[in-house]
Order: sequence, then C-alpha cells, then structure tokens
Amino acid sequence: RIDKRLVEQYHEGLIATTCCLGARVPQLILTQGEEAAEKEFKWWLDLFGEDYYIELQRHNLPEQEKVNAVLMRFAKKYQVKMIASNDSHYVQQSDSNAHDILLCINTGAKQSQTKGDEKGQRFAFPNDEFYFKSTQEMSTLFADVPEAIDNTMEIVSKVTPPKLQRDILLPHFPIPAPFSNADEYLRHLTFEGARKRYKILTPEVEERLNFELEIIIKMGFSGYFLIVSDFIRKGKEIGVMIGPGRGSAAGSAVAYCIEITNI
Repeated sequence: RIDKRLVEQYHEGLIATTCCLGARVPQLILTQGEEAAEKEFKWWLDLFGEDYYIELQRHNLPEQEKVNAVLMRFAKKYQVKMIASNDSHYVQQSDSNAHDILLCINTGAKQSQTKGDEKGQRFAFPNDEFYFKSTQEMSTLFADVPEAIDNTMEIVSKVTPPKLQRDILLPHFPIPAPFSNADEYLRHLTFEGARKRYKILTPEVEERLNFELEIIIKMGFSGYFLIVSDFIRKGKEIGVMIGPGRGSAAGSAVAYCIEITNI
C-alpha cells in the first residue's frame, strides 16, 4: 500500500503527520469535506500505526482553525496523539517585512502588489506569525492541548541516530620506496613542491604547510590529496584543460605545492 503519494509526501521514513495546510488531509478537509478527509486519514493511520501523529499549527488563519477542529476530532475518535508545531520562515517576528522583501526579490514582484492567489496577485505570507516561536509562546498558543507540546519529545525519542561508517574508502594509491605510508609521501611531495613554488621556504611558509599537513593527516585525507594530485598532473600531461583551482581546498598551501591548484 505504499504508493506514489507516500514517496511524494513522506520524507524521512520514520514518522508521518498530518502537517500544514498544504498536506493531503488538511486539503481534503478544506476542499472535499470531513468524510473524504477521514478516509484519507484512516489510510495513513493504517499504514503507520503508532508512528502516525496529528500535527497542529496555529498561525492565526481561519482555514487552519477549521482544519485543526476536524483534526482534533479525528484524534479523539481514533486515539491518535497530537503534536504542536510552527511553520518558521524567519527568526524574529520583526523579520516579517525583510522576509516579504526577499519573497518579492525571488518572485520578481513588488510589495505594492496585492497579496493573494488570484492571477496578477503576488505570493506572500498572510501575516507575521511565521517566525521561530519560543517554548513559552508555543505553550501559551496550545494551552488547551498541552499534551501536543509534550508529545514532541516522544517523536525525538523514536529517532535513531545513524551510525555512519567513518573509514574513508579510496582507490589504492601505491606508495613508492622508501616511504612507508601516504602521510610520509604527501609530506615529501609537499615540501619538494614548496621549494619549486615558493623558491625560498620562509618560517611562515613552513609553519603554514606543517599546520595544514597536521590537519590532513589527522583527518586521514593524505591518500585523497595524493590521488587528486596524481590525476590533475596526468591531465595536464595529456592536454586536458584544467582550471587554476578545484574543490573545497582551493586556498590550501599543500594543494598549491602538489599542483592540485595554482592559487
């Protein structure tokens, strides 16, 4: 029963909620009525069971109040827990106008244009309630359903942090004799290149190179630097067009010395 709707609407693979006004259940409440919305609601509840929650938002919108009233009835009827959330698009309430200006820039509109969904009207938020509300503000806003605040932590407790594989997997890079590992070989190439690039190895240059090498070696990236340097050098040999810098280490002195960059 996991169909296209699930792929489109369900993002993280763990918890499902009837969220903002744009979600399917709220849209059905507004456009087709409570019966159609309840059928859709039961479909999701059957799919997710105890991992299905009713999400309530309050941004002082008439449509939202209508949707919330129906959702709260569903919650009571089907014993589904409610959570309180807030659609946050800016930090402070006073940032509302700055956010509106950004929307105008993004959509090519002017603030003088009428807000709305009709043709010729500009996209805009209906009020200044879409800011990051404090715990106290949220508790006051949902004082009639305090369990909706408490249930947020229940969802947090269900999330299992992913255990990422920290080992770096790279193609095999043969280390020539007499060097015993990639760290030693990278250090050798770096200072060999530094004598060509800088001509004179000042204390400042040596300090910079040793500092960078310490970080690269500590993070286990020596092999990565050697591999990139190798294919950049080969590319230049066979006439491949290569720019003056690449990647997130474009300002690295080590990358400059081993000819990954020319900066």
